[in-house]
Amino acid sequence: MNKELDTGRRVLVIDDYSPTLDAFCNLLESWGYVVTYAATASDGVAAFAAWTPDMVVLQPGDDGLDVIRRVRAMSPEVFIIAVAASLRSRGATYDAGADCFVLRSGIDTLRRALVRGEAETSARAAARIRASESLSLLSGGHMTSRALVIDDCEDMRGALQRLLGTWGYHVEAAATGSTGLTAYFARSPHVVVTDLALPDIKGWDVIRQMRAAARDVLIVAYSGYEELLPLGLNAGADGSVLKPHVDRLREVLGTAGSGARRVVRPEDD
Repeated sequence: MNKELDTGRRVLVIDDYSPTLDAFCNLLESWGYVVTYAATASDGVAAFAAWTPDMVVLQPGDDGLDVIRRVRAMSPEVFIIAVAASLRSRGATYDAGADCFVLRSGIDTLRRALVRGEAETSARAAARIRASESLSLLSGGHMTSRALVIDDCEDMRGALQRLLGTWGYHVEAAATGSTGLTAYFARSPHVVVTDLALPDIKGWDVIRQMRAAARDVLIVAYSGYEELLPLGLNAGADGSVLKPHVDRLREVLGTAGSGARRVVRPEDD
């Protein structure tokens, strides 16, 4: 069931507690948003796939974290806001791929998060279009740049593959550092995007081996742990991104390609 107005950004609200769900829908509609809702995780994922909203507002319980991962895998551009009663689940929420975490009592904070989401979604869509156009011009329609993604998380790996694919890259993916190195030496990619917390080899050791073999490849390290990012840069990465803002990868690739290094954190707005 949809509750729609004639104007406003599209927001999907997911909450299994009916009074809270109704309150969120009414509040968002009063702010001019076009709202649809779901009361279960499965209905929420189905609604997202069918309705393609600009933003998602949900509570980050166990089911909520799964929804965040699945939604992020479907769309790197959507802005996801988690609303919780306490800060206990904040870290897990960001690791799952949420863009913003607010407390249920912070109505003003929620409003600011939505305004930020409006700007972010517009910027992400514009960046995707610019990146696609730039790659098309650079390739002249004859060559596709190769990219390699290394991440043991299947959802994140898939999301990055889709994101780079929309920018015109031919993307190969690996779930471990060792398979990533094998793919790297076999395919000689132009761009490598690697997680730093891999299950078999430390991500910075992977970067060090790649950099020793080639100086012209662009390497971007990313992690949910900010303290790991300098290790990636010291090993030879050209730039780094702090989760969950992997959607800003294009910004880092552009900066790295100009010879400068860039670290993107969630507070970089």
